[in-house]
Amino acid sequence: MKSHLNQNLLIHLMSSKPIRIILDSHQGELYNLAPMLFFWIQEKKFTSTNLEIIYVGHQMTNSQIESGLQFLKGRIDFSLVNFEFVSNRKNLLQKIISFLSFLLYIFVNPKAWITLVPYDQKRIFYFFVNFASLKLIAFSHTSGYETYSKGFYHQKNLRYSKDFPILIKSKEGKEYANALGYSKYIISGNYNNLEAYQNHITKNIQSKNDICIFSYGKQDKMFKDQSWEETHLEIFRALQNCCIEEISIKLHPSQNRSDIFELIDKNNLNININFLEGNPILAAYSFERFIAVLTSAGHHAIDLNKPVCCYASSKMRDEVRAFGIDPYPYSQFNAEEISSQKKLEDWLKIIRPANNLKRIHNDEYFLNFEELCKKL
Repeated sequence: MKSHLNQNLLIHLMSSKPIRIILDSHQGELYNLAPMLFFWIQEKKFTSTNLEIIYVGHQMTNSQIESGLQFLKGRIDFSLVNFEFVSNRKNLLQKIISFLSFLLYIFVNPKAWITLVPYDQKRIFYFFVNFASLKLIAFSHTSGYETYSKGFYHQKNLRYSKDFPILIKSKEGKEYANALGYSKYIISGNYNNLEAYQNHITKNIQSKNDICIFSYGKQDKMFKDQSWEETHLEIFRALQNCCIEEISIKLHPSQNRSDIFELIDKNNLNININFLEGNPILAAYSFERFIAVLTSAGHHAIDLNKPVCCYASSKMRDEVRAFGIDPYPYSQFNAEEISSQKKLEDWLKIIRPANNLKRIHNDEYFLNFEELCKKL
């Protein structure tokens, strides 16, 4: 009887109160969110007619967000509002005004049943958002697995403690969650591996190409610009030495093309660069071999059983480790970790594309919305 009452209460809450999603970052965050919503819709367990999306950053436009969620049209109506206070193009006063406008919005509107929040915001943000929602749950903006070398975060808490859970894609992400201050976590599965979603993303792919670089932007807090330049120069030279003339790059969502152009001009490189747009799943299907620079995007290719190497110079890896991020993010997966140009050239000469496409995670479990609600 109690279970039946709880079930009725859950259904009532799910249908009567808004579901709120707050984004604060770049398109990587959207790439992580979209397949989750796609699955919830597909399972017909997500029936809210009041979905609110709030964007508080500056690296995405409304049209990009709407395009990434276009599969919702005709199924669920959603609102999209902006309050730009996580931004480097606003001064302090402007950000304070935007934040106050954001607070007014969430408190004037009906209290949310669940609010999905960015995983690494300030205490004051979580404090106020918590009052405007019955439940909070965090999600990351990495589209790959939140899995790092075993023991790397042992007894190393990088962030303050949170009293609400975070979504992780596998049980191996527990250490990552703990390091970010989350003692509670919910395993959702990696929605990016959902075959129906991959088919939705890749339906217009026509060509197949050899090699793709998943690049990473300059991050002053994590490593020096010199290390970033050294790593990318070594990749470009290794490709040239292996007679690979056309270089295709999928930039990190936070990265600017000018970083690559400045590097080419500074070193008088004679190379042709093809920049790839859109979801990294598109690149994973469109290319046969991959070089990833300390970014989780390479997981999309690994999950298709395609050859991937993670490349970064030893200096760059040391600086990343000192900052507190695992410098060997692919060590637990079927991918090479390479730190020298010579070894990268050897890899390029030996490694050949897989004979056929094979999804590694065909039997993966995915958490639907109703199951998530029951775990909160």
